[in-house]
Amino acid sequence: MSPYTFAGWLVVALATLVAAIVVTLGQPGPASVGLENEVAFPALRADPNAVRLVRIESGGTSFSLERRDDGEWVSPEKDGYPVDTEQVRKMIVGLSDMRLVEAKTIRADRFARLQVEDVGAEGAESRLLRLEGEGEEALVEVIVGKARSRFTGGVEGGTYVRRPGEQQAWLASGRVEVKVSVDDWLRNDIMHLPSDSIRRVEVTPPAGGTPESEAAENRAIVLERPEPDGEVALEGLPEGRVVDSSQTSRLLSGLSFLTLDDVAPRSRFELPEARRRGVFTTYDGVEITVQLVALQDSDWALFSARFLEPEGQSEDEAAAARRQAEEIAARVEGWLYKLPSHVVERLSVPFDSLHRAGDGTS
Repeated sequence: MSPYTFAGWLVVALATLVAAIVVTLGQPGPASVGLENEVAFPALRADPNAVRLVRIESGGTSFSLERRDDGEWVSPEKDGYPVDTEQVRKMIVGLSDMRLVEAKTIRADRFARLQVEDVGAEGAESRLLRLEGEGEEALVEVIVGKARSRFTGGVEGGTYVRRPGEQQAWLASGRVEVKVSVDDWLRNDIMHLPSDSIRRVEVTPPAGGTPESEAAENRAIVLERPEPDGEVALEGLPEGRVVDSSQTSRLLSGLSFLTLDDVAPRSRFELPEARRRGVFTTYDGVEITVQLVALQDSDWALFSARFLEPEGQSEDEAAAARRQAEEIAARVEGWLYKLPSHVVERLSVPFDSLHRAGDGTS
């Protein structure tokens, strides 16, 4: 190859390289990938305790979480029912610790890949999060996308975010869980009375009745266990039958780790008079009454609690039991709870399922 020919090819190659560089720099694709490591939300970082209101919007729905003057977080959409304060605190702390560690795309047609598209877009999976302080001041307003688990720039994992109205998407350090249903933020624990703490259970069907009622559906249930490690007695046990402990234990655990599926103010509904009632009494003297009512094709429950002051109890024991009853009473007062189906089944157990033949047959 002659020197002139080589020089010609060299010029062509250099021209091609320069053109490629120009085209690449001119692309509206991802921004340069570099570590910024700046605080994502400076106002929140300066004072996380300033947050008074959290607004969440996603998939065409929106709701708020509000902090009261006493520090408790509640749901305005659920008439002020308490939400899980620890969940809210964890989210606020996670946001305050976030840093912008890597610039991502500025192309709107790629936002959906990171789930940072506008929340109003069709099929959007993004979540718009706004944290406000006093006077509706926005401490944070951000579109939260999906989480990333890989290492990036020495940071393990992260969350894709984008500020509304801005074209730049970011990978931020840390992860925050932004649940898109208000029900998932509610404080869902109602009470916990372990089965071994229950001394007596009395269940009365909607039509009333006693353990001696002839109609099976109208028979009341009375379980008694004088000692925590003693045998359970079933009032009205038919001759030749024995208590089925596997079934009575299910009823005794009816208020164990009790949670809700939904909640509403009692005042919102006109409640039917026909109610199945269950009264659970602990050895410490805490008495819980639950009333099941049928509403909107579902089973809901009313609760009340009181302290009975049993004999032979020390002052400390009585004080602890009284405090437990008062705390439960304050929590359930004025509320109607939708219970999980398995709890309703336990509270609706028929009398005849609680005993079996003495020879082991049903």
